[in-house]
Amino acid sequence: MDGPAASYRRQGVMQADGATPCAAADAKAGRCYDFFVFPTERDFYDVSENRKPKLDVENYAGSLKVLWQGESVTVQSVTGLQYLDKTHFEETDVNPIDFLNLDYGVNSHTFTEELHFTGETDSTKWIAGVFYLDETLDQDQTGDIGRYFRPLIESIDPVAYPGGFDPTGSAIGIPALFARVKNTQDLQSWAVFGQVNYSLTDTIDAVFGLRYTDEEKDFRQRVQFEEPTFTAPLYDYRDSIQDENVSGKVALEYSPNEDMFLYGSISTGFKAGGFNGGFLFDVNQQQPYDPETITTYELGLKSTWLDGKLRANAAAFYNDYQDMQLFRIEAGAGLIPLQILDNAGEANTWGLELEMTAVPLEGLNIQLSLGYLETDLAKYVTDAGANLSGNDLAQSPQLSGFAYFDYQRPLGESLTFLSELSFSYKDDVFFTADNNPILQQDAYWLANLRLGIGGASEHWRLAFFCTNLFDEEYLVHGFDLASTMGSNQLFVGRPRTAGVELVLRL
Repeated sequence: MDGPAASYRRQGVMQADGATPCAAADAKAGRCYDFFVFPTERDFYDVSENRKPKLDVENYAGSLKVLWQGESVTVQSVTGLQYLDKTHFEETDVNPIDFLNLDYGVNSHTFTEELHFTGETDSTKWIAGVFYLDETLDQDQTGDIGRYFRPLIESIDPVAYPGGFDPTGSAIGIPALFARVKNTQDLQSWAVFGQVNYSLTDTIDAVFGLRYTDEEKDFRQRVQFEEPTFTAPLYDYRDSIQDENVSGKVALEYSPNEDMFLYGSISTGFKAGGFNGGFLFDVNQQQPYDPETITTYELGLKSTWLDGKLRANAAAFYNDYQDMQLFRIEAGAGLIPLQILDNAGEANTWGLELEMTAVPLEGLNIQLSLGYLETDLAKYVTDAGANLSGNDLAQSPQLSGFAYFDYQRPLGESLTFLSELSFSYKDDVFFTADNNPILQQDAYWLANLRLGIGGASEHWRLAFFCTNLFDEEYLVHGFDLASTMGSNQLFVGRPRTAGVELVLRL
């Protein structure tokens, strides 16, 4: 698949002199500039690009499932293969001048095998199995920085700055370089797992689960500057890590009748450590990050009412993270941003989730959900000394909600009228762990509509649709590039989009 990639919005964070920081409210309102004194575009969806972002993807995947049913044991094998070759040509600076463009290339081959055994007796249900993963990952990433200024830099001293190459920014204070980062990683992971559901009484079950995981990564990173007449290697880094973990689950489940299910559980989870595959220019910046672990406590209820016309679920949870893995961007040498992967010492989240599905009358289906979330980055001091302890986690709205209405009505014997209406709500979120008030999205609503007709046999559907019905302007993410360009990189949500769709099911 070859096609266009997402364009970004540029958000200036400097005053008109290009040097004095803007107030947060002015930056969010689009009244500020970048280092080069270009103003933020007036229209929310306007971008300034000197090349079109592009995405080239070649992806193949397949799986083989084999099932054997014995008298007391069922054996299932699932084998998977995947090949991916992807390059993202990014318009990074979203600036009228050609200052910063990054290309991300990745090629991966992945093999997985899972073999599990299941069985049951009068009082127990059990599952046991093994899992294996083998993956080879190759990354080829390039960064083109300061190209617009190369003629000026070269004119100062062609010998000292051949072709305008100036990685330190010594000539005019702005670096100019073309860097290539090549990463190779071999990953092998295997696990053994098992779970037993044991009936204590006719209505109470106890659940015990255990999993052992062993994961090893061999990593190599080569970084160099490339110019038309020479190549300057920076470093060749090699290392390997191995992580082991035992995680488990204990739960009690209570089913007083077929319409009511209550549960309480304590479980642990694990995410292996790894290496930073981003743009780094000093071998000392390449530090492996540690494994992340989580302990989750949950209480929940699932219920059915009114002869199946109403289903209501509720859950309360508390998550305790140790060494949470986080991504951030911080200022590097000159104007070169550093992409950092490291660990926060402690973090926790807790919240409530409510869900309801109802069929109040024939043809009408209603789905409602509501979430409440509190987060705390309890202990996090960066290597640069910034204390972010006590901040909210990025992309964590306190309140979120969703409502969906689906109404269908026969039109004679061969046609059906179809209608769908949905609303979603998302509370304020920060995009970065430092809770930068500029990189924040205020609460917003979205609405979507679909109206159409379809065949009574459900083999076809013709419908008009409109997403983001009220044309809400909102952001879905953002990165802090203020130290590099005096501006941030924002990912905008889709504007109101309308069209007609024809769906055929053979």
